[in-house]
Amino acid sequence: MARVTSDNTKEYLESFLPEENSFVLKAKAEARRWQKDQISLSAYEAHLVCFFIRQFRCVRFIELGTLAGYSALKILESLPTEGHLWTFELNSERAQFASALFDEAGYKGRYTIIVGRAEEQLATIVAEAPFDGIFIDANKSSYPFYLDWSLKHLKPGGLLLADNTLMAGVADTHSPHPEKMIRELRAFNQELFQNPGLEAVILPTMEGLAVGVKRFS
Repeated sequence: MARVTSDNTKEYLESFLPEENSFVLKAKAEARRWQKDQISLSAYEAHLVCFFIRQFRCVRFIELGTLAGYSALKILESLPTEGHLWTFELNSERAQFASALFDEAGYKGRYTIIVGRAEEQLATIVAEAPFDGIFIDANKSSYPFYLDWSLKHLKPGGLLLADNTLMAGVADTHSPHPEKMIRELRAFNQELFQNPGLEAVILPTMEGLAVGVKRFS
């Protein structure tokens, strides 16, 4: 059977999407300038993330991994006007660029960028919990930590999303990535399916998008 996530399929699906606005395109161009565009969401993956955010009617949302702000802009588009996005970025230069871009796009006051290691900085927003949704797209070796934190601070019925859960080496034997990273992603996937507090699936996108819902009991 042919892979459903071929480049042709990706291009076909993205042909249905509306044209991206200038702010989103600016974020993508900056990621390319940093030579980091390969780790950014594709347009269709961003569409999936936003689809779930809208269907779950998320208002208070967390993103782990801002980069140049592409996915954050998409998330902000999907939140209601009273919504708020907390987004975490390790690199201060990237955070500064993204913040200026968000303001330019008209989202001033509707987001908070926290600079530093998300594993350490998540503690600074515990008082804001519970959250409606969390999107994980940061340090892959810390995915099990992020999952544990998310389950503690999501509301019952809250949405959990995580990218790259099927990246090369996770479901096959070949991997260009560090062994620890693959080991931690496999641990994350196992916990995702086995944790009694979570109902979850993994969508076989180009690198796998995990979708989970925190159970009510």
